[in-house]
Amino acid sequence: MPSDFVEIHGLFRPNPIVDSLQRIDRLLGIFEVLSGFIPQVSSQSSGKKGPQDEKKQMKLFRQFLQGILADIEAKNTRVFVIDTAEPNQFQVVVLLFADYLRDRTMAEIAYKEYRLLGKVVRKIEQGSDETVDLLRGTALGGVGRETLEQLTGVRARVPFYLEGVAV
Repeated sequence: MPSDFVEIHGLFRPNPIVDSLQRIDRLLGIFEVLSGFIPQVSSQSSGKKGPQDEKKQMKLFRQFLQGILADIEAKNTRVFVIDTAEPNQFQVVVLLFADYLRDRTMAEIAYKEYRLLGKVVRKIEQGSDETVDLLRGTALGGVGRETLEQLTGVRARVPFYLEGVAV
């Protein structure tokens, strides 16, 4: 199957790991806003971190997360996972130029069905221990799979990797 050109029709979803990181960032933003409404307690028991320390840690983590997301956004390509609409359903990972799935306002229009003509680069059989690195070429590309799964709750296992263009 590698090196064959195929036409695939299916639901395009953004990279699930990046999608999870964006959701965590939005959730941290909500916590930041809500923490401003919680009354401050001035007495601190020794050995415990105060609310200001927790806010500072959350802010630093959010800045770290936003830096990673900015690095991913700066790339001219996006990784999508396609759930095929064919009878023998499988998943495809495809790397597309960022502008392919944008509307006139430059908003990304994922979670829609598209057709893709592409070349199969690699096939991973079900049950194989082989995986596709959905964060290849990003700041998180070298982080271990177990660490990312704990952080995002997403298992990065898909059977195909394609290079192609959306049709």
